[in-house]
Amino acid sequence: MKYNIRKAKAADAEEIAKVSTSSWKSTYENILPDSFLSSLDPRNKRSKWEEFIVEEAENFVYVVETMDGEVVGFCHGGLERTRNYPFRGELYAIYFYKEVQGDGLGQKLLEVLARKLQSEGIQSMLVWVLEENPYRRFYETLGGAVLDEKQITIDGYELTEVAYGWTDVSVMINN
Repeated sequence: MKYNIRKAKAADAEEIAKVSTSSWKSTYENILPDSFLSSLDPRNKRSKWEEFIVEEAENFVYVVETMDGEVVGFCHGGLERTRNYPFRGELYAIYFYKEVQGDGLGQKLLEVLARKLQSEGIQSMLVWVLEENPYRRFYETLGGAVLDEKQITIDGYELTEVAYGWTDVSVMINN
């Protein structure tokens, strides 16, 4: 199947929220409590995504869509939020419907984000990933180096997040 990657529009917010919610439920099943996962509702996230898309000076949001216009994945990046690391950029989120995971779309989407970061003068990037995320090796295959880890709490459960970093995002770009 062919896909198109493009900058997100405010009208995509609802579809992005659906992808995000669906991906959390499938990815974190047996990792996060069922009560938490079942409480996730895309209707509660739509307005947040609209804000991110509209605030494009600080947020770079891209979607992957089928040729019929169905959004099947997205990524969200921008400036590193804590300023505690020598990495200027950050991948905040990248999610896909389970049916298209493993199709190579993540790498293509990150290439688009890496090009955008470079155009903004941002050469380095990090991402935080739950240690138990079964897809975290994706970042390792793209050359991400483990930088740090921290404890977080989700719905009363203590979890570990791992940071991966790239000193040069051009490694994600297929020339």
